[in-house]
Amino acid sequence: MLFIKWSVLFAIIVGAPMLIVDSYIYGKTTFAPLNIILYNVFSSHGPNLFGVESRYFYLINLFLNFNIAWCFALSFPLTAVMVNFKKPSKLPTNGFGFAALFKTLPLYIWLFVFFIQPHKEERFMFPVYPVISLCGALGASNCIKWMSQKINVSFRNLIVGALGLYTILSISRITALYFNYHAPMDLPAYVNESSVVQNMCYGKEWHRSPGSFFLPLNYRLSFIKSNFNGILPAYYKEGQDGARVIHSYFNDKNVAHDHMLFDYSKCDYLIDLDLGDEYDPKNAEPNYSLDIETWEVVNTIKFLDVNNSWRLFRAFHLPMIGSSKLHFRNYNLLKRKSKLG
Repeated sequence: MLFIKWSVLFAIIVGAPMLIVDSYIYGKTTFAPLNIILYNVFSSHGPNLFGVESRYFYLINLFLNFNIAWCFALSFPLTAVMVNFKKPSKLPTNGFGFAALFKTLPLYIWLFVFFIQPHKEERFMFPVYPVISLCGALGASNCIKWMSQKINVSFRNLIVGALGLYTILSISRITALYFNYHAPMDLPAYVNESSVVQNMCYGKEWHRSPGSFFLPLNYRLSFIKSNFNGILPAYYKEGQDGARVIHSYFNDKNVAHDHMLFDYSKCDYLIDLDLGDEYDPKNAEPNYSLDIETWEVVNTIKFLDVNNSWRLFRAFHLPMIGSSKLHFRNYNLLKRKSKLG
């Protein structure tokens, strides 16, 4: 009853304002969490159109984000059962058992539900990140207590060692993410403010665009034709009730529509990754950086070439060891030459 009471209470506290605000913004009764479940779980096409990944996706992704804490979180249910059966030869009796496991059970229910879905994205795990950290700490406590008994090393020393390893791997991961992939976030900042509307275009790099929030005022984010054949983001209709308009080209089947594509000849700026290919105007994704008659390179930031870099070294930053195993390309901010000056 206690679980039901608190569940209902927080459902009302969080769900009621969400329902009221979303329904007002979209002009009809809307409850976003329910729509997500209906589309991704109960529709015939929702979970199979976007972001279909292998069954190992979350195992690898969460290890990259939590490293050994994720391993401890996975081990916690097993160690909790062993603690509860009070087998000193296996685990100390003062570890975390069924009581702690019951309180953290929502994490493992969440993982089960999303692990079996074909559509997998890192953001689906965001709500349980705090619980992963908690279960990682509980699992680490149980495992390290058992190890301290088996190898006759103090619990404190093992804790310090585990925290040290976790810290080193975390710093290595954060550093790798910045040095290898920061170009799409930083490059738009190099455009100058403008008193007139400027069109910032993306082709094959549409999926790395950080959003219009990172552009100065009067810059409009637009997408041009590429090899991507799915639906692209579109602007709301301008006006007070823009979010309430459902356009005919909107669909939930990932069917592309030309309305989302911008006229290439009207692009003032273009962001593109130079993969070293020759410029071929007939290609849907030409190397715009080599079209020197049309574009001027304003700024360049190095970006990791994932296809020609070792997987381990692109995931974790290992100074001196990994630098020779990584290859980078130029991530370019281009400006139309006719607009220069």
